[in-house]
Amino acid sequence: MGILREKGDGQPLYPNDCGEMYTLKLHHGGAIYDEGGILSYVGRYASYMDWVDSGYVAFIDLEDIAVNLGYKEKVDIFYKGPGHHVFHLIFSNQEVVEMFNDHDRVRVINIYFCEVPIPLQMHDNDVSEFFFDDMDDPPVEPET
Repeated sequence: MGILREKGDGQPLYPNDCGEMYTLKLHHGGAIYDEGGILSYVGRYASYMDWVDSGYVAFIDLEDIAVNLGYKEKVDIFYKGPGHHVFHLIFSNQEVVEMFNDHDRVRVINIYFCEVPIPLQMHDNDVSEFFFDDMDDPPVEPET
């Protein structure tokens, strides 16, 4: 699917005729937190996968990346569009396509892996705000 970047290597310069190639910045080992009304991802690690061809990436590939990063349980996978502060939940191939479409002019895509269930209100598959304080209530599942 792509090439995991070695520590110390820089981002590749994609030729102009490689319009479908991207770098995935893989944020892992953390979670999304509400910091004074602003949602942010606080994580331990970031890895990079270069030379990712958008035409050959499916949701199952992102799940495989999570396993390769060391996750043993199901994880929630999010991305943020360039210049946006909204976390978009990826739960099918449709969101993978939308992710690449949102980045048609930007070659680096930030992807966030969250192992802990996130008690956040979902609106059109976008994380918007905490909707309860009691951790006994289950998070709202997106409609499919």
